[in-house]
Amino acid sequence: MYNITGDMISRRLRKEISKKFASVGFALSKSGLQKLLELNILDDELDKFIEKITKGYFSRRERILHSDDIEALFNGKTPKREYIYKEPQLKPAIEIYKENTLSKQEAPQVDTSNTEFTSSETIEDLKVHSLGTKHPEKCQESISLEGPSNKCISSDIENQTTVNTQNVGVTQTLYNDIASDIVIKRSPDGGVAIEVLEEPMPNISETGILLDRLSPFSKLPEILFKKTLQGGEIKTEEYDFSVKTTRKRKPREEFDAEYKLIHFEPQKMFSRGVEDDFINLFRSRYEKLRKYIIERVQRKKALNPKLKDARILQSSEIPIMSNTPVVFIGIVNNFKELKQKDSYIIDMFDYEGEIIVHVKKKRGNLVLYPGDVIGVIGKAKRSSGKIIMYVESEDFVIFPEIKPKKSISEVDILKELPDFRIAVTSDIHVGSKHFMEKAFVRFIDWLNNSEEASNIKFLIIPGDLVDGVGVYPNQEKELEILDIYKQYEKLSSYLDAIDDSIEIIITPGNHDIVRPSLPQPPLPTDVISKASRKIVSAPNPSLVEMWGKMRILTLHGVPLEDIIATTPGLTHETPTDAMKILLDRRHLAPCYGDKTPIQPLPDDLLVIEDEIIPDMFVTGHVHRFEYKVYKGILLINGSTWQKQTPYQKTHGINPVPGRVGIINLKSYLLGNKDYIIVKNFGE
Repeated sequence: MYNITGDMISRRLRKEISKKFASVGFALSKSGLQKLLELNILDDELDKFIEKITKGYFSRRERILHSDDIEALFNGKTPKREYIYKEPQLKPAIEIYKENTLSKQEAPQVDTSNTEFTSSETIEDLKVHSLGTKHPEKCQESISLEGPSNKCISSDIENQTTVNTQNVGVTQTLYNDIASDIVIKRSPDGGVAIEVLEEPMPNISETGILLDRLSPFSKLPEILFKKTLQGGEIKTEEYDFSVKTTRKRKPREEFDAEYKLIHFEPQKMFSRGVEDDFINLFRSRYEKLRKYIIERVQRKKALNPKLKDARILQSSEIPIMSNTPVVFIGIVNNFKELKQKDSYIIDMFDYEGEIIVHVKKKRGNLVLYPGDVIGVIGKAKRSSGKIIMYVESEDFVIFPEIKPKKSISEVDILKELPDFRIAVTSDIHVGSKHFMEKAFVRFIDWLNNSEEASNIKFLIIPGDLVDGVGVYPNQEKELEILDIYKQYEKLSSYLDAIDDSIEIIITPGNHDIVRPSLPQPPLPTDVISKASRKIVSAPNPSLVEMWGKMRILTLHGVPLEDIIATTPGLTHETPTDAMKILLDRRHLAPCYGDKTPIQPLPDDLLVIEDEIIPDMFVTGHVHRFEYKVYKGILLINGSTWQKQTPYQKTHGINPVPGRVGIINLKSYLLGNKDYIIVKNFGE
């Protein structure tokens, strides 16, 4: 660790940090250095930070980093990038100056091989922003820009001094605001060098760091500033000879993404796991869902005159015999179907006690899960110390279902939002012998280079990013990478290859390196620290709000297994049918005590309250792609990038890998039909 004492750091340390930035073409101001120290960006973190900023596109004046620049980059601001694939023919800056400012005068004879240049007395000062060069050796072929004032003043940086060094033959500009003594040397044909000075000042040929980072992939604008004395006034003119890129910018590069993660706060996802935590979990679930059941009971009473006198009672308030219907709201403890008697038996409880509910079978489609919060309407009595309720049919079993979403009322506001699309995939399973690497690389190449993908702004991956270790019996026989941290390193290399104008949002799944119980916190920072680009690691589940108008709810999808296994007629081939049940139960894991472990939290975060009802609901885990619209919500189950494993084969799971959904959520909300494209990269 660096040894930092008080507010000052050693000259050696300033020089060491500055050299690292200079080696990739950046100068660091004093305020920038102070911000690095405040954010503790040192040692390995400093190297990662520098590697990250080298992926960005910066104009010449932006290559001196101040405090706000460091903070913005640290917080994940993605700089815009320009690319160029064919090197243009550029004139040296001095030639442009000669053509444009001295055309009406007798231009001085300038030989770029000389080290002297005498300008007209009408020129007060001159600043040239030079271009990075593909040929570092040209930086040694330079001239000196020296006018009568013997000073070169920048238009955007104060306190500069020009030093002419005869044995080097370049103009050296010393920036007093820079944290360490740095000389920036420019030649008019585009060469740039940055040097960290020592005592005495060495020759650039011995210690100078030639910068060639930007070429041949990008070029910076060449801007010529001049000030001429006309009629006693100083007139400033600006000539912009920008190099135009030969590649058209993608639509997604024309705007910044506006989004945030809401509701599911990681700091609220931990508890001691004692008995009181479990009690509080179900109290929270009961209270949150009870209000929605009461709303549905009131609507049912309004439509059925026979129920107008039905009262909502706690178990302790139920009389010995009720001649009129009563309403009881409670938590399901057990559920049975009595086929011989054409009825169902439900064991339920509330704060005050338990009751037994007999429901007469009418349609035969009632399915309940332990942990469900429901309401029942019927006649009740007390017998032998027990409370028994009789319900006429499944129609009088009330669920806390979500209401159908209304058409969006802010159409004009929605139309003003950028046109963008969202790519949805899932279950990459890096590290498995059955991981479809070639198909996944094709997908990445398509994301980066296809015109069809040019307006994709988000990539959402809801879990099972790697195959993990010890997830199921004998898994090690099916692993290509046995070390889970190596699996994440490989994952990082794939995500790093994705164009950083695409926002990547990932969540954990049951194969990832977090606890299995829901809600799952985000991945530990160290497992994705090898990635040099911005990756948003979110919890499972997550709620993403975009532009304050659209919401996407993500869930890895283990609870779908419980629903499919216990609900007649459901299969892995139609995962959206299981997603519908989660919405109708208003809970992301309604089956308590089954395959999905639930963390006992004082606040049940898995309840789907009104404020988190999404526009799009995304899951994974089942390894099949399917989409459907239900009550105005777009349901999408992501595909996978893993072929069928022996374990899946024995359990009858037939994956359909390599599918990616490309969704225009704005178009969907506006009622257009062409809101989704399904791409197949698994062929």
